[in-house]
Amino acid sequence: LVRNCTVDGKKFSEIFDAAQLEDLVIALKEERFDPGEAILRVGEDSDTFFIIRSGRVCASNKSNGSEVGSLGKSQAFGLQTMIKDAPTNATYTAESPVF
Repeated sequence: LVRNCTVDGKKFSEIFDAAQLEDLVIALKEERFDPGEAILRVGEDSDTFFIIRSGRVCASNKSNGSEVGSLGKSQAFGLQTMIKDAPTNATYTAESPVF
């Protein structure tokens, strides 16, 4: 499952080598979010990124709150925030139950 997850249109298998993918699998933990619940907010620092197993997540713009995209199964977000050690520039909110 992790190998085929995507972030910014790239599969994890294109970003990470086999050992890194194995480390990701070992570190995974499941979280659940209810519709309307903010998962990651503009300006937050995070050492976590999220892979959507099921459900939909809305990404909204930091400056005006307008929706900039919707993410679903096998898509990931928050990776750039974690890698760059910088606050996120979008808010991610569950549109449906998210696992």
